Amino acid sequence: LPLKGEEEEDKEDAAPEKDEVAITTTTTTLKRGEGQCRPQAKKKSRKGRRRQRKKKRALHVAALKDVYDSYRLLREDFPDVGLFLAGYAVATGGVSSFATLAVVFLSEHLDLEETEVLYVFATLLIVAMPAGALANKVMRRFGAQRTFLGVLVVFATTCFFAYFVLVSAAAKSLVYLFSIIWGVCFGTYFAANTSFYTQLVPKHAESHFMALFYFAAVILTWAPPAVFTVLNQLTNATRIVF
Repeated sequence: LPLKGEEEEDKEDAAPEKDEVAITTTTTTLKRGEGQCRPQAKKKSRKGRRRQRKKKRALHVAALKDVYDSYRLLREDFPDVGLFLAGYAVATGGVSSFATLAVVFLSEHLDLEETEVLYVFATLLIVAMPAGALANKVMRRFGAQRTFLGVLVVFATTCFFAYFVLVSAAAKSLVYLFSIIWGVCFGTYFAANTSFYTQLVPKHAESHFMALFYFAAVILTWAPPAVFTVLNQLTNATRIVF
């Protein structure tokens, strides 16, 4: 039989083994706990992503609903404003892309150098600034609607005659004459269209209708350059396409 001293030593030797077992068990539980926390964090991140997706979908739905409500408002209550915006979108798409297409026409068809093209556009811009300032006096005398429609008629007529005049590189000097007329049209057009539109919209919803106005100004700006590029590549007739 073991003596009493030997029993005490055996108990002391066995105690650290229990502590080690306890420590190892606590570490394993901690590791398991960490492993259990990670999927919870992933679940939270997934939930956050789902909420963000739902918010984005809600914004898209609200935007589409707003567009549809605006369409119904224009069709049922303000048909004149709807017709103006449709025509304004087409006209502004052509006017806004005029400068881009004119660069191709002047350089390829009339053989103008880069400096000469810059002089033509500088002439147009210099004339457009005082023309925009004088547009208010013209609208006071003839009205915003007549001024707006008159500018469109003059601009279209000038482009029609330019087709028969600017036929070759020998007509380079006449480009400056047309740039002066186009400068007057540009300066008056952008002043008259806003004034005429404000007369059509109701006074209690200016902000909403002005948003539609700016939307119509950019919705078709891509169409003329795209059509010009496709037809020019197919026919290789820059003058006719322009």
